Amino acid sequence: MRATGIAPDAACGRPLTEVWPELGGPGIPERVRRVVATGAVDVLDSPQVRMGPLRGDGGIIGAVLTL
Repeated sequence: MRATGIAPDAACGRPLTEVWPELGGPGIPERVRRVVATGAVDVLDSPQVRMGPLRGDGGIIGAVLTL
């Protein structure tokens, strides 16, 4: 909530770019694909914003963004 001003309940289930429009900027979708493809962690704009692989049965199933 500190980063976006949106309560967690209001953000849950919404597209990430609705909650944080800056993440829809150029290069972000490619960076998500790279994280999912390689499993490498990517640091976005500052050390406090990171994207990493979401692992499930059978390997990488998506990406996780930590703020």
